[in-house]
Amino acid sequence: MAKKKKSKYISQKNTHKLNEIGRIILAFMKEKSNKIYNYKQIADGIEYKNPRQREQVIQALHKLKAEDKIKEVEKGKYTVNLEISGTLTGVIDFNQAGNAYVKVEGREDDIFVHSKNVKDAMQGDKVLIITYSYKNKNIEGTVVQVLERNKTEFVGSLEYIAHKGFGFVVSDKKNFNTDIFVKKENFNGAKPNDKVVVKMLGWKKGDKNPEGEIIRVLGSPGEHETEIHSILADYGLPYEFPEEVGARAKNLDTEIREEEVEKA
Repeated sequence: MAKKKKSKYISQKNTHKLNEIGRIILAFMKEKSNKIYNYKQIADGIEYKNPRQREQVIQALHKLKAEDKIKEVEKGKYTVNLEISGTLTGVIDFNQAGNAYVKVEGREDDIFVHSKNVKDAMQGDKVLIITYSYKNKNIEGTVVQVLERNKTEFVGSLEYIAHKGFGFVVSDKKNFNTDIFVKKENFNGAKPNDKVVVKMLGWKKGDKNPEGEIIRVLGSPGEHETEIHSILADYGLPYEFPEEVGARAKNLDTEIREEEVEKA
C-alpha cells in the first residue's frame, strides 16, 4: 500500500513538472509562432541541455501534442497549434500570482496573460500583445512590447545580499510583479531594510529583473514619517517643500477670530 502512495506522488510530481516545462516551451515557441522547431532547438532555446532535461523536453512535447497545443508537422518537428487573432493594445494589471490581465479599451473582457508571457511589462504599463486561442480554449495573450511605462520610480525596501555585493528593492504591493536589482554603488547612502525610492534604469533582454538606482532614502520602515513619505512618493506627490514655502507657512495667520466662530 505504501508503495502505491509513493508511486502516485511521484506521478503527480512528474506531471506538474511536465506542465511547467510545457508552459516554458509554449512561451518560447510563441515568440516566433510561425517557425517549425525540432526538439533540440527547443531544448537549446529554453536552456534544457543535459540528457535528463532533454528527455523531459521530449516528454513535455508529447504531452503538448496530446493536448492539441502543438502540431507535429513532420516527424520530430513541431509548431504551435494556435489561432492568431491579431494584436491589441491595452494596460496590464498583475495579480498576486504574477499572472496578468490586459484591459483593452472598447473590449468587455480582459485578456489573460500567463506569468511566463508578460515579458518585461510592469504594473500599469501600456503594452502590445498578440492574442491567440487554443482549440476550445479562451483567448489568451503574450506581451510583445512595452509601449509606455506607467512609471519609472518606485517605492520599496532595500534587501542587501551581502555575500554578493548587490541588493534588490522589494515593493510592499502584492501586485508588483518584480524586484528591482541595484548595484552596491547605486545604493547612494541607503542601508539594508531602508524604505527608498528607486529609479528604473532599464531592463536588458534576458535579465530576470530590471536594474535601478536609489534616488531617495525615506527612512526606516514602521516609522510614522517614513510610512507617510512612502505613500506620498508612491503616488508622485511632494512631501518636501522649498525653504521659502516653509517660511511663508510659518508666517500664516492661524488665529481663529470670534467673528469666524460666529459664522460657523
